[in-house]
Formats: sequence, structure tokens, C-alpha cells
Amino acid sequence: MFSFAILSFLILQGVRSRRRVVSLPGLILQSVERHPDKAALRQGDLSLTYGELWSRIQALAATLRELGMQPGEKAFLLCDNRPEWLICDLAILSIGCVDVPRGSPSPSHELQGLLRHSDSTVLIVENPELLSRFGELPPLRAVILIEGEAEGALCLGELLGALSGLKGPPQGVTADDLATVLYTSGTTGRPKGVMLSHGNLVANVRQALQTLSIYPEDRLLAILPLWHAFERMVEYAALTAGAEVVYTDLRRLSQDLRLVRPTVLSAVPRIWEAVCKKARIPRLLLGAGLRWRQGRNPLSLPLFLLGELLAFRRLRRALGGRLRLAVSGGGSLPLEVDCFFRACGLTLLNGYGLTEASPIVSVRTPDDNVLGTAGRPLPGTEVRLEGGTIRVKGPQVMMGYYKDPEATAQALRGGWLDTGDLGSITPRGHLVITGRAKDTIVLLGGENVEPEPLEERLRESPLIEDATVLGQDRKHLVALLLPRDDLRLLPQRELEGMLRREVERLVNGDPRFRPEERIVRFAVIRRPLSEEHLEGEPLLTPTMKKRRFLIERHFKEMIDHLYR
Repeated sequence: MFSFAILSFLILQGVRSRRRVVSLPGLILQSVERHPDKAALRQGDLSLTYGELWSRIQALAATLRELGMQPGEKAFLLCDNRPEWLICDLAILSIGCVDVPRGSPSPSHELQGLLRHSDSTVLIVENPELLSRFGELPPLRAVILIEGEAEGALCLGELLGALSGLKGPPQGVTADDLATVLYTSGTTGRPKGVMLSHGNLVANVRQALQTLSIYPEDRLLAILPLWHAFERMVEYAALTAGAEVVYTDLRRLSQDLRLVRPTVLSAVPRIWEAVCKKARIPRLLLGAGLRWRQGRNPLSLPLFLLGELLAFRRLRRALGGRLRLAVSGGGSLPLEVDCFFRACGLTLLNGYGLTEASPIVSVRTPDDNVLGTAGRPLPGTEVRLEGGTIRVKGPQVMMGYYKDPEATAQALRGGWLDTGDLGSITPRGHLVITGRAKDTIVLLGGENVEPEPLEERLRESPLIEDATVLGQDRKHLVALLLPRDDLRLLPQRELEGMLRREVERLVNGDPRFRPEERIVRFAVIRRPLSEEHLEGEPLLTPTMKKRRFLIERHFKEMIDHLYR
């Protein structure tokens, strides 16, 4: 009786201790204390245990304080996936400072603008080549290079060399403190920096781990960029659970799947779609596999067994043979891809989220894995529909947009986040994403593109009266072009040739636009959008703004043809 009482007290104290953690580094520290000698991060020949990882975090945190960084100051972090990214990230957050991450695909003018807009006082860059993209730097406390040398820059390796840093848990950091600013806008649009607090991030980690079970024995193969909110949250959750994170890239993915044999893998729909196409499994076998796994249809058994023998088992081995949780996020998962993995006997869990929600809002689970949905909302998350538009409320919802009170007021009303996405909720409470009401285009690979700057650029042509850029949940962008009135009677081939040269000149050949902002194909429309309607609804608002979700439905056949 006495022993049971003591045990109960200790368990309760442990629960209370966990609940007192209010900072993101504090969550990771719990794993450090439980598993100091267990592998935490691995990339190539470099492997760090949880203890080694924390020593490096604390050493850099101490250095940043010595450089004069004060709580609330920002450090701009330009780096692709590697262990040093997390070391820098968690060191910055440990001392109450804020990181502003970006990746190497960002062009020079974007980096220069965001560095200044973010008011960063420290710049941490992966290598000298990326540093050169910033041009003339504003006044900074320090520039730190992760690898290589540059005049006036500190070397991260030397800063970590002594491995003597701060001791104990992060001090003075509260749940309400700003942790990170994530810029989500396109390169030529007005920047919108999503402000996420420690409380936002900690809440989303806990929500994710309540929904999806990740264990210390798990191994996550990381393929998405860490500055993408989805990948960042998945890695935070894995490290909080005490799992191992192994970095790979698209070039080594197939090889590392076999060598690492991950149990957890998160990716955007484009990667899952690429797996489908590479597998080249006949539709007949896929149909039989889906019918058998969905309802044990005895008529499907022979073809299902044939599929197992010839294809399904081979695919599971190619993905490492141990994959327990495969998570899709960062874009809408095509139903065909969803069905493919179910037919092959792989548990693909589709989720929904956005940077403004830290980012996870809902996700399917192995026990509640309904095809065509994005699962149920995470614990503590409320979702409602207003006019078909999804609104979200929960502890993971952002603080607002950095230095943009007008955009913040539009997005947050009474604690409810206007996602700009269209959806429905099934009778069983599963969220279904049906489209996107706001203008930002999210490509199949998770890249955010603002269409308006591209459209404005195309309208600069003397040949183009109007342009509509589209590509939501697709591999690349396409455009609907309305030529100048006196050109509309020209032969189709001649007109398309003239417009193609303009697209190449104004957008595709302009280095200010990123690769994902290229217009891959276009179609010619002959009437202005102001004269078009869908089921009685105009395609333009009274203020002549494009209702893109209606435009996509109205020109669906034409748009589908552009992607064939």
C-alpha cells in the first residue's frame, strides 16, 4: 500500500514536471535526460547522441549571449538540412531569441529583403556562396558560417570546439515568448512573417504525439527542408519522443530507404506520387489489392495474391521494409495516390495544416485511416466551416504576422484562424479539403507561390490583356492568357508562338523568379473573365479580384489538358 502510494506520487510528479515545460528546447532536454547516449541525429558519417547534441546547443547558446544577443532579438538562419540546423535553431530558442529560417532556393533579392524586414541582428549561413547572396549587409552583431571561411565571419566549428556552454534547462523563456518567424509569401509579393510562440510549438508537438505514436526505437528519415514548417514539426516530435532522425536528400533517397530502413517517413504529395509512378504497378493488380484490403472481397483474392507476389511486397521492401508511419502533408494528396498505398499495404496518413497553425491541424491515424480525408482535428483543436471556408482555433494557432497588423486582423478574428481553404466535414468528423479560397498557391511539392506578381508581370506585355496563374496541388504552374483584343482573331498556332515568347521573356527568363514560379504551359482564352460565369456566379468579385476556385472549376477541362 505504502509502495503503491509512493509510486503514484512519483508518477504524478513526473507528469507535472512534463507539464511545466513551456519552451521547445525544454521538450528536447527531457529526451536528453532520458536518453543521453542514444543516437539523436545522423547524416552520412556524422552521428550525434542526445547528450552530444545538447552540449553543442548549449555551447552555441553561450556564444550567442557573449555576442550580446538579448531575449527577443532575431537570428536569420540560411541553411539546408543538416544537424547544425537544429543545433543553431535550438541554441537560439534556448536563450529566448527568435530564429528566422530560410533555405538555399531563396534568391538574392528575397534574402536581402527578408533579412532587413525581420530586423535580425545575427546572420547564420551554411557556406560562403550563400553568404554572397546577401550583398551588402546591414549592421549585425555577428555573421556565423557553418562551413568555409569569409572575411569578418565567425566559424561555427570553432564556436562549438570548447563544448562549454550554458548548464541546465532554458531560463526565463515563457510559453508566450516568440520563438520563430516563418515567411510564407512569394518572392515578389509583400512578405508575411508568421509568428509562432514557444507555446504554439510545444502545443503542436504534444498534439501530434497524442495522435501519432512515436517511440524511442523509431527512426525518421528526413527528406523535406527543415525550414518548411511541416518537416520542422515532425522532427521536433521525433526528438521529443527520443527517436533517431537521419537526413537524406532526393538524390540518395532510394539508397537510404534500403540502408536506413526507417519506421517513420514524412513527405509532400509529389514524393508519394513519384513513388507510385516509379513502381509501375498494373491498375488491375492495384484495384484487386484495394478491394481486398478494404473489404476482403473473395473475388479479388487471386489477383491480390498475385500483386503481393509480383509487386506489393517488393515496393514495401524498397521503402525499407519497416515503414510504420508514412505521413503526407504540405499539400493535397490526390485520391489516386491515396488508394495506391492502401492497395500496396502501406499505412499512408494524410494530414492538413498550414504554417499559421504551427502547422498541423488534423491527421489520419492507423486506426482511423479514411481515404480521401485529412483525418480528424488534433486534440484541443476546433474546426468549423463558414461559407465553406475552414476556420481553426487551438493552442497551435499563430500569434500573428510580423509587422503586419492589417493582415493579422484579417486572418485572426476572435481567436479563429481563417485558413483560406475550402472544405467539408464528414458525419464522422473527418476533414475533407476541397479547394483553396485564398490566392496563395501551394504546389504538390509544398512550395508556396503568390500568383499576383506573376500575373502583373505578364500583363506588362503589349500582347497580353490579362493572365491567370494556376497550379494548386499540381506539380507546376500553368496560366490562362487573354490576348489583346486585336490579336484574338489570329490563327491559334501563330498566336501561341507569340505568347510563348512573351512568357519566356517576362517570367521564365527573369532571374528574380524562383524555379517553381516558372509558367510551364499556358492556354489561350478568348473572352475576359468579367464576361464569364459559373452557375450564375461571376468569376470576379465586385472589386475585380479573381475568384480562383471558381475559375479553376469553370476552366477545368482546359486546365486538366495542360497537365497531360
